[in-house]
Amino acid sequence: MIFLSHATPEDNEFARWLALQLANEGYAVWCDLTKLLGGEDFWKDIQEAIRTRSVRFLFVLSRSSNAKDGTLQELACAKAVASSLKAEIRDFIVALKIDDLPYAEVDIEIQRLNHVSFLASWAAGLSKLLEKLEEDGVPKDPRFGTEAVCTWWKSQPTLSASQGLLQQPDLQMSNWYEVQRFPETLYLHDISRKKPGKIDFDVSGLSYPAAKITDLSFLSFAAADVLADELDGSIYITSSRAVPVSQIIDRSLPGIWTGLLNQMLRQGWERMMETEGFSVQRVAMRPTRFYFTKNKIPNDRLHFVGIDGKRSYRDIVGYATRMGTRRYWHYAVSAKPELSPFPHFVVRGHVVFSDAGDILWDNAEKSAKARRNQCKGWWNDEWRDRMLAITTHISDELGNIQIPMSPDQSIVLNGRPASFESPVTYQGVAEMDELLDDYYDDDEDEDRFEEIQADGSQQSQTDLPS
Repeated sequence: MIFLSHATPEDNEFARWLALQLANEGYAVWCDLTKLLGGEDFWKDIQEAIRTRSVRFLFVLSRSSNAKDGTLQELACAKAVASSLKAEIRDFIVALKIDDLPYAEVDIEIQRLNHVSFLASWAAGLSKLLEKLEEDGVPKDPRFGTEAVCTWWKSQPTLSASQGLLQQPDLQMSNWYEVQRFPETLYLHDISRKKPGKIDFDVSGLSYPAAKITDLSFLSFAAADVLADELDGSIYITSSRAVPVSQIIDRSLPGIWTGLLNQMLRQGWERMMETEGFSVQRVAMRPTRFYFTKNKIPNDRLHFVGIDGKRSYRDIVGYATRMGTRRYWHYAVSAKPELSPFPHFVVRGHVVFSDAGDILWDNAEKSAKARRNQCKGWWNDEWRDRMLAITTHISDELGNIQIPMSPDQSIVLNGRPASFESPVTYQGVAEMDELLDDYYDDDEDEDRFEEIQADGSQQSQTDLPS
């Protein structure tokens, strides 16, 4: 078997996680925390088990295990076994580094051995460890696997989902802002030149959101008479056709129409946010972020009604002093339109930085480091409340967010995010919520806009409505 040595209780969480991950992959693993996972007997004589039953010795290397007599005794025993099996087994001992223990302080018994690092993330370390076990030809055991792990979990009274599940509803607030009302009609405008020549038409200069379909057509919520005076003097609208928005939402039209509508929704959001006085940070291949500069709003804070129905406030701009130098942080939001499972905008929070409260840093690595430092104490309620503060600020007196799409037509969002009710909850939900990482900051998220870039595409007229 694979023997897993670790400091108790300091490294229990990691050791239990790793033992179950290895067992799930089919490796016969013994850890004092899981014991009978694969049906093996409890090893009463640990040192004898290391000598006679272990095919690999995994040592969880940490500040605790590096100083405890028990783990160091197990390590010394493993070193003796490794020496006797040198001709048969390469790397009998594998060290797993899980904290910031300096290499200079590592026990001499293990200092020269190769290490698998779990510092960047446990998942990355596990991947490297599994690669090594496979390369070394470490055998698997049919008693171990997904079923054995599942059975073990169910046997744990304090860890089993069935033990901690409560049959009572649990209301969860999302970061989805539902579209309450769309304009009923989009217009497909065909254009032509007044004189012969190539048409090079850019819809970004129009006053209202528009999306190019071909070099000779574009979409807009604005009618032809509204746009006539905004067109380049060399071109004009030859004809217009009405397109029911409902046909795009219910996917009656080809997929390109979904992308075109999302493109216009994004434009409408961005123009609305700039009109509301937000500054802009554009990030390549990601939704545009909007933030307030220092002193743009009174006291750099916004008031809102919290989830408890009481009026509250949150700072949207602040500062911290590091080594005598002041840096400013700014809470920012981005939004991504989505039509499924119902039309809504996904609003996400970010934190960006500046030296003087205005011009943002352009160094991504520096910003990421500052964000980790600044936000390590921000729990879910702080991210949630700042999002509510921003969306309250851009809502009208009825609590709706109005996104103008033409002179007389707007998309209307509910100014409060959608909530979802789970039919069950679990014990300790409040305590667990405080342990969750910030949900709204997606700077590590690879999620990007799935929009179709209509500009330059030559869409077949057969895909357009007749």
